[in-house]
Amino acid sequence: MVYHTTHHSSSSKSFTQVAAMSTLAIKTSLLLSTISRCITDQQFNWFMVLGFISIQTIIRISCTNECRSVTSIDRYTLKGHAYKTVKDKDVITCVVTCDHDPACYSINYIFSTGTCELCHTTRVSHPSDLIYTPDSVYMEHLSRPAGSCSGNMPCRNRGTCVNVPQSPGYRCFCRDHYVGDLCEECSSPHVGLSDNRLPNDKITGTSNGQWMITFFYPYMARLKGSSAWVSSLLDTSPFLEINVGPRSRMITKIATQGSPEYDWWTTSYSVKYSLNRVSWTDYTDNDTGQPKVFRGNSDRNTIVQHTFKPAFVARYLIVSLLGKHTRSAIRLEFYGCYAE
Repeated sequence: MVYHTTHHSSSSKSFTQVAAMSTLAIKTSLLLSTISRCITDQQFNWFMVLGFISIQTIIRISCTNECRSVTSIDRYTLKGHAYKTVKDKDVITCVVTCDHDPACYSINYIFSTGTCELCHTTRVSHPSDLIYTPDSVYMEHLSRPAGSCSGNMPCRNRGTCVNVPQSPGYRCFCRDHYVGDLCEECSSPHVGLSDNRLPNDKITGTSNGQWMITFFYPYMARLKGSSAWVSSLLDTSPFLEINVGPRSRMITKIATQGSPEYDWWTTSYSVKYSLNRVSWTDYTDNDTGQPKVFRGNSDRNTIVQHTFKPAFVARYLIVSLLGKHTRSAIRLEFYGCYAE
């Protein structure tokens, strides 16, 4: 039997009376005379609903002031979802405890042992976990399962908020490679150099290197590629510029390699970034506040990674090649998610 009651919350006395009536209604045959003595302004609406186990009777008691709602199903409990268990409590205390705990969406109460189980979800989201359990009752807090989304808040980074009948009342569906309960964390996908998604014309440099009859163009600076960008012997301040657009990204990491063909590699480098290609910002050392010099490579193929802490938002990136072994050569990849 489902018992749905909406009760007045203006005093602890009325709450206790209604909780007591809920117990009485479950354990007896809904003694309406007892209920009518405790509650004023009742309106009883009887109707039949098809439940997931049988056709069940629902009693609705409504008030003119602020109300709370509880649904109960006699001889059933929601298994596997209790986050807190309290022994030797009466059902009234169990209901009040749930009402005062924002994480509580439903309760299981076992009469024989006075066991109160607070659950962070409901039978709506886990119907197969509602199990027949003699001498018990399952009760559901009806106001919380309505959810707590406000538009798409509190989800971040263009995540979609969906109301769900379990704590905390919402679920964020993330996009653009963001993860986490609030879509707050970037999973750091690569921006597209290593798999050629980033077109050649978005990778430019200060010069084209040459060795014998072979040329080394900026667009060859792709991590794990079969060649590398090598600057000209006359280029004293070589750098690569990479456009990760059309949207700006939250840049989280960089990875580099040397030339796969010759013993040439970059031993140190620095990074600048910009949103508009006009105003540039040096990535600085957290301790000194000076432009950070990153350790580069010491052989041809070992991948050396550095995480940007903090990450930064950019559309344009410059990697300045500072130290070198024989010649300035580099293959690289940046990682990051699209920014909000």
